[in-house]
Amino acid sequence: MNIAELLPTIFVSLMSLFRKNTKLNKLTFPQTVAIYIIPDRGIEMSVLSKKIGIDLSTLSRLVNGLEKRGFVQRETSKKDKRIIKILLKEEGILIREKLDKKFDLIGSFIEKKLNDKNNNIKEVLTKLNWEISKIILNNEYVQ
Repeated sequence: MNIAELLPTIFVSLMSLFRKNTKLNKLTFPQTVAIYIIPDRGIEMSVLSKKIGIDLSTLSRLVNGLEKRGFVQRETSKKDKRIIKILLKEEGILIREKLDKKFDLIGSFIEKKLNDKNNNIKEVLTKLNWEISKIILNNEYVQ
């Protein structure tokens, strides 16, 4: 199996695994991903949109839902009123901490399944993640 076939397969498998193991507070999977990505200092809507891979209008609806449930709050920049930052509220921070624990358990479980036979897997995955992150941050599109 080549990389072109392997990446979508891994993507679907990981999404399924995470969806089944991270059901918290009846959050949708995109809401769960957003809460997990938002750092302690908050994140601008445009940056969060790029990281999740959805347009701003879709993200706005997602954030509305999280805001109504008390997980996040919006903060307008004092310098530029067009810039909106999303911050986790206390309840959102608690959810992210639970997600961290669940993701750690999933990672440990997979690592045990792989054993020591694949000791360079972490290095390969780190490099893969770095390259994907660069593609996203550079707004590169596959043609």
